Amino acid sequence: MTEFFETFNNGARHLREEKEFQKVNVLQAKRGGRGPQPLDLESGRIVLVRPGERVATRGIEVRRATAEDHRAAARVAVHAYLDGGELRHDDPYLEVLRDCTTRDRDGELWVALDGARVVGTLTWCPAGSPLQEVAGPGEGEFRVLGVDPTAQGSGVGRLLVQAAIDRARADGLSAIVLSSSEWMTTAHALYRSLGFVRTPERDWSPREDVHLLTYRLEL
Repeated sequence: MTEFFETFNNGARHLREEKEFQKVNVLQAKRGGRGPQPLDLESGRIVLVRPGERVATRGIEVRRATAEDHRAAARVAVHAYLDGGELRHDDPYLEVLRDCTTRDRDGELWVALDGARVVGTLTWCPAGSPLQEVAGPGEGEFRVLGVDPTAQGSGVGRLLVQAAIDRARADGLSAIVLSSSEWMTTAHALYRSLGFVRTPERDWSPREDVHLLTYRLEL
């Protein structure tokens, strides 16, 4: 029944997944094992182990994309947004998501890699970039955060956003801002957990059927 209900209510699925993630938090192992471990802080990966087993992790690498990464980054972004259930397959915004060449030219396209596989992407919009939408003087901005559906919940999104925060601090910026669709509730929870606060006075609509919420993190 739960699966049937969630088929028609994407928000319910995200809420369940978030609650399940929180439940992963503890259970110490019997017989001296480590038990389930919710998050490996160095790699950002969630790693579940049975009592007595060692934790084997693979690090997630976040770096500037190369031209060879563009196709995979486009695929990840498109699949991530379609998985949210609110974009139709003929939505014109999908062409924006696919256009990694422009985003890497006018900003900086970043990727998160699990080994050789691109599992996440984010576009950093430096000062003066035409990609900036809501940033003011002294503020950084990022766009198009996307995580491959198969890697969602593993900390990839958090690593990408943290990399953007670190970049903004390194550039001496006073804050970092972003816009996010109303239906991206899982992303909103991530932003809040990292200290971002809502700035409803900056909310805007790029077209009649889309309303974007804005967030800001004071650095």
